[in-house]
Amino acid sequence: MPGERELWGRVSSDIVAYRRTIARVLAAVDRGDHAAARALVRGELRAAVDTTSADMSSDIELNGKAADADGRFIGTQRRRSLEAALVLALASVVFTTIVAVLVYRLAAPVATSSTTGRRRPR
Repeated sequence: MPGERELWGRVSSDIVAYRRTIARVLAAVDRGDHAAARALVRGELRAAVDTTSADMSSDIELNGKAADADGRFIGTQRRRSLEAALVLALASVVFTTIVAVLVYRLAAPVATSSTTGRRRPR
């Protein structure tokens, strides 16, 4: 869907930045520089998580809107299908009624002539 590829491209970049920041935090911890690690967690890491979360939320929202649109389309198609089925059912009843009337009219003279004893002319 339009826009999703770009959003996932941003999410991928966000995840790379997040992992880079995590690596920097772990490196600071390994060096014993806990103040730097805390500063990275409170600053860059929090920002990376927020950015990634926002971009993922945007993609979820985009997919939600697309799902709503698809649902409306399916509902419209279903209504149209039901209307078409109703029209076809009514047409079938009308056609069957016409055929039944024609058969009755064609059979009625034969039934009448057989009860009166007269032969029907050919």
